[in-house]
Amino acid sequence: TRKLNQKMKYESPSQLLT
Repeated sequence: TRKLNQKMKYESPSQLLT
């Protein structure tokens, strides 16, 4: 679950940057 949370957090800023 921790890896999933980190992946989501990574995608959150990634989408904002895009």
